[in-house]
Amino acid sequence: MRPLLPALTLVVASAPGVYAAEAPSPDAAIAAFNRAVDAALAHREAGRHEAALEALEEALRAIRDSSGPEFDRGRSRVRYYTALTLVALARLAEAEALLDLLASGPGLTAAEREVVQARLGEVRAELAAAREAAPGRVEIIALDEAGRSVPAAARIDGRDVGTTPLDAEVAPGEHLIELSGADLRLAQQTFVVAPGSSGRLVVRVKAVEVAPIFDPPAASWWLTGGGVVALGAAAALHLSGLDDDERARDGSRTTRSEASGLFAAAETKVYGAYGLYAVGGGLVVGGVAWMLTDGWDGAAEGRASVLSEVDVGLDPSGSLHVSGRF
Repeated sequence: MRPLLPALTLVVASAPGVYAAEAPSPDAAIAAFNRAVDAALAHREAGRHEAALEALEEALRAIRDSSGPEFDRGRSRVRYYTALTLVALARLAEAEALLDLLASGPGLTAAEREVVQARLGEVRAELAAAREAAPGRVEIIALDEAGRSVPAAARIDGRDVGTTPLDAEVAPGEHLIELSGADLRLAQQTFVVAPGSSGRLVVRVKAVEVAPIFDPPAASWWLTGGGVVALGAAAALHLSGLDDDERARDGSRTTRSEASGLFAAAETKVYGAYGLYAVGGGLVVGGVAWMLTDGWDGAAEGRASVLSEVDVGLDPSGSLHVSGRF
């Protein structure tokens, strides 16, 4: 934006002694007007724009009952200073209205009117740019099949905006919204927001069948595998014990002392095998039970988001457009 002071100086320079030379009378109203304008200019130079507005209003009050060309020129200058101060405060719509009134009103020379009209064009350009960049507001609601509000985490363009129901401020343009939740599958949707628009997006969620997936914990596999290994070792030990017992009973192959040792070894191996059977069987049963308990990922029924209703609210400055499907 172009600095405000040069334009202000041009107006003053075009009519030297605006509020002093044109009002030579020492009338109290003129004196009060001059003091207020001086105070307003000092506030503007110091960046105290709100105080400058108050001083300019005081200047207009000082000559509200006065008439004549010199007072018309004084009012015009105060209104111009007011418009410049409103621009500094980013109150562009008010500044535009005041400059438009001033450009067609009395109290300005031709050169001054050109300055006012040029500034009016600049303010209108700034106002149009501000309106084009004005964000829109989007109300996002998720409803279940019974029409009840469902909480869902919402992200717009990858940015967390909260949990539905919510009201979000969104810049103009196309955006991507994502909804997710504990019992919601990820839902994505593109939508376009016009500058300064407002709208409501209602998303209805429906239950769908979700195929369960068998994915047991890794530790359950280790537990079951350990049980199988223990059962294999038990079987091998058991067979070895039976073999020792058979050799001990065959008197032609062993002496009495050897047979006694083989019987003892066979008994030890068989009882050890029984123990391993118990341990291995317990591990297998525990591992399989763990798999069946925690191995199914996903419920028999879940939710999928379906865009079945879009309620769009409009305002004079734009609209909210929604396209596509969740």
